[in-house]
Amino acid sequence: MRYMDIPVSRRCNLRCQYCLTGRGEGSNGALTEPGAAALEERVRRAVESGVSAFRLTGGEPLLREDIVELVSTLARIPGVEELHLTTNGVLLGQYAWELKKAGLTGLSVHVDTLDRETYAGLTGGGDLDMVADGLAAAETAGFGPLRLSVALTEGLNEEDLLTFVQLTLNEEIEICLSEELLSCGEKEKGWPFLSSEEIRSRLPGAAEEGPGADDGPVCLRYPGAPGRIRLAGRRGCGEEKEEKGGDVL
Repeated sequence: MRYMDIPVSRRCNLRCQYCLTGRGEGSNGALTEPGAAALEERVRRAVESGVSAFRLTGGEPLLREDIVELVSTLARIPGVEELHLTTNGVLLGQYAWELKKAGLTGLSVHVDTLDRETYAGLTGGGDLDMVADGLAAAETAGFGPLRLSVALTEGLNEEDLLTFVQLTLNEEIEICLSEELLSCGEKEKGWPFLSSEEIRSRLPGAAEEGPGADDGPVCLRYPGAPGRIRLAGRRGCGEEKEEKGGDVL
């Protein structure tokens, strides 16, 4: 399946250390957001060229006041088979049910740690409890299995790797480990993200499910585990990309 990332907002309500996107909700970022009509036209053109799955990205897409209406419009376009959205989860508790009713088919929630203190430090004061509420709301609304996107950094949250892996042993969840997160602002040069190779070396008991190589990210699963781990390589919170094969990540 061919898929495409569609950035819908340049604003963010977090100030992650490795991403210079965060300027707060009160910024003038709305002035640079693409209009709904332009986004609809872009998706229609992409469908005509053979793309059938789309992921709405940011910044933080849920900062758009028209995000529910936008999802509804895009989901109704003939030829759109999958419509996903990536979010930091802070506002998800408010929007999960409406997004599901509007036609959103999948969610990816970016959260780099499950420790409240570490999370606040990484995100410039973010509240992990709000993300937890958002995940619970998404599950109640019928989004599942849940998918968490994680970027691990040496010396900051690398110890969280085993915490996230533990989730896969007990829940039907997908942990997408990103080698490098490219922002729609500028990535901090030399930021010490853990590479896919380093992450893989720390999980010797996990078996590869594929596809890997040029066909897509490597998927790992521990024996008998209901969840899985995906080594996604470089991901973008606002990166436009179109690839063949695999799921919408």
